[in-house]
Amino acid sequence: MDTQHRLNNPKRDFSEANAALDLAHESGGESMASQNLPAELTTFVGRERDLGELADVLSQVRLLTLTGPGGVGKSRLATKLAYRLLDQYPEGIFMVELASTSEPDLVPNVVAATLALREEPGQPLLETLAARLNQGRFLLLLDNCEHLADSVAALVLRLLQACPDLRVLAASRESLKVPGEFLWQVGGLPQSDALALFMERARHVRRDFGYLDSVPTIVEICRLLDGLPLAIELAAAQVKLMPPAGIRAHLEDRFRLLVASARVDPRHATLDWSYDLLTEDERTVFRRLSVFPGSFDLSATASVCDTNPLPMLARLVDKSMVAATQDAQGMGRYHLLDTLRHYGHDRLGESGEKDEVERRFIGHFARSFDAAAAQLAGGDQKAWLVRTERDYENLRGVLILARQREPETMVRLAAGLVWFWFVRGLWTEGINWTEAALKASREPGSERARLLAGAVSLARLQNNYSEGRRYGAESLRLREELGDEVGRAATLFELGWLALPSHRFEQAETRFQEVLRVGREQNSPALIARGLFGLGQLRWRQARLSEARRILLQCQTASRALDDTWLRESLCDTLGHVFHDLRALKQARRYFRESHDAADALGDRPMAAHTLMNMAYVDFDRGDGAAIAASLESSLRVFVELGQRLDVSVCLDGFALLAAENEDYERALRLFAVAAALRHSIGAVWSSGHSARMKLVIDRARKAIGPTRAERCWNEGKSMNLEQGVKYTLAKDAEMAPIDLSRREREVAALVGEGMTSPQIAARLKIAERTVDSHAEHIRNKLGLRSRAQIAVWAVRELLSIQSH
Repeated sequence: MDTQHRLNNPKRDFSEANAALDLAHESGGESMASQNLPAELTTFVGRERDLGELADVLSQVRLLTLTGPGGVGKSRLATKLAYRLLDQYPEGIFMVELASTSEPDLVPNVVAATLALREEPGQPLLETLAARLNQGRFLLLLDNCEHLADSVAALVLRLLQACPDLRVLAASRESLKVPGEFLWQVGGLPQSDALALFMERARHVRRDFGYLDSVPTIVEICRLLDGLPLAIELAAAQVKLMPPAGIRAHLEDRFRLLVASARVDPRHATLDWSYDLLTEDERTVFRRLSVFPGSFDLSATASVCDTNPLPMLARLVDKSMVAATQDAQGMGRYHLLDTLRHYGHDRLGESGEKDEVERRFIGHFARSFDAAAAQLAGGDQKAWLVRTERDYENLRGVLILARQREPETMVRLAAGLVWFWFVRGLWTEGINWTEAALKASREPGSERARLLAGAVSLARLQNNYSEGRRYGAESLRLREELGDEVGRAATLFELGWLALPSHRFEQAETRFQEVLRVGREQNSPALIARGLFGLGQLRWRQARLSEARRILLQCQTASRALDDTWLRESLCDTLGHVFHDLRALKQARRYFRESHDAADALGDRPMAAHTLMNMAYVDFDRGDGAAIAASLESSLRVFVELGQRLDVSVCLDGFALLAAENEDYERALRLFAVAAALRHSIGAVWSSGHSARMKLVIDRARKAIGPTRAERCWNEGKSMNLEQGVKYTLAKDAEMAPIDLSRREREVAALVGEGMTSPQIAARLKIAERTVDSHAEHIRNKLGLRSRAQIAVWAVRELLSIQSH
């Protein structure tokens, strides 16, 4: 399926800005929680002293890395520590799981997905991440970093440099080697904690487990296992089969073998022993399951393991070799802990069946993904997106394996994933996979043409128009050679949208008219709707509003039979803008409301927030002020959470208009300046209609308070960073000081304004020179300044402001 389209290029025209679909929060209307830490399915035993000391360390350093061998409990300790610190990080604690990620270039994408962020047109993803994490005190928990250490280190260094209040807690088998990193070696549990863990886990499999007579034996087992939690848990799971004395005897035998082979490692001893205790069928299923990078269900297990999976899975869960969980819909899912998955993968390689199992893995997801395409074509878009999101880690794994084994499958899968990448905001990742697939297979065919057509939209969203034209030209050539008229029209639709941002309106006209012609000739409702939609969008951009209204209403009639929720939300949003520009405010609000309801039904939080913001602007023009602030605030909070800085600026303009309407002109100018600075930082500009309106209000505000006060207020707003601007916007007290510096920071800033050097300031304030430089750095970060000279300018303006009052 060729991708559908948003209505805009927000880099060029922010009044048309829409957002891509986000499924990280299926509720749609609820705000993002302040943490995503996994629920604790078993009790956490011991390490109380470690937790206290680690909390103290993290209050003093910005990067704390827990190191140690697999199975020592790094992830569990880090998670427990994060739970203890929730109150200290009001903006959020987010855990980024990297175990299933094998491509180093995907690390920023995984972090962004965890934070529910998408790329912004023309902006590197790292900048979007930094902007989000620079909005307060965040703790980022990066788990299983060792196989991506260089990429993780580069990302962490960049984020720590850009976000002064960010803390990073990492769990890795090796150091990240980032300046300022504090390493904490996680060791085995002390005897009392190890004993408690064994007994607690043993009771999970035998409720009547009695231990009083077995304490010395259990202590010896824990000693043999060096107190490693994973090894202890696996050993405790065997009490269902044998008493502690039997477990110790088996372990001692295993250690004698390991000593003989110079492999004295408790993890290997326990894993080998636990694996050997499985039945042959259980061993076969366990090692085959290691092919899954992500979680899996019974259907996937049956295909990959070539067996009825339920009895074996139940036994493997009982023996702590497989973990069971549920997805958001309450369906059963399974996964292997990282250490067990790597162990199983080694055993899979030794078994001689690795190639066959990987072939089944590719085949299962390729077939299930093809079957799921019927959901998408049938209008059940949310179900398709939820399913794709749930299996995405495995689909990435298929792309990696298919690149060498089945290049044509990679092309077909990538072509099917384009719409997911489009609406999920994974534009750079989508382009990277597209390029990899196109290089893996040079075979000309319909799937290659479909992938190329989809890549046009991804390139457009990145403002990479030359690459988009290259993709489109090859797609057109292939489809013409294949005699695929419908496919050719779909590619022309993509190229029509590509022509809009650069105002190549004649090209867009020709392409959309051809799409419409082919649609009517082929009696294709989907192509007819697309052609009309494109033409309606073109007429709106040309300010031919009456024509735009007529064509888009025709599109609405033509698309009713398609049962396409996403198209309905986008089309109604455009109609809302057209009627708003026509000053038909009642109709504009109705269409924005319809778009909002469709977005809400689809779980599209960004679009729901966008249309709510549009309704607020309509209400402002209607003079219906009761709900304007509440609507703007709800939208603003969502846009801030999702890192959509362009839409944040539009919300801030709305608050500025509201302040001006209430004759609070100083506040209005500050907010206009915050919004302007934000747009400037991402290279966006006002649309012509919006620009004229805002400039009129700004001129009115300047005249009302005079040029000196107006300039001061504008500079105050311009100096705020995103966090400060949002905080000021949402403050109930309109007189709230826009700049929140500490007393000492204000003293340092004032002395910088007097032209003093750091040694002179240190001597005056009787503090260390290093402390002065630290205060200066904090001032620059809080005020959004780049140099000491800018601090001096700000300080002088602030002094003049105080004197003027």
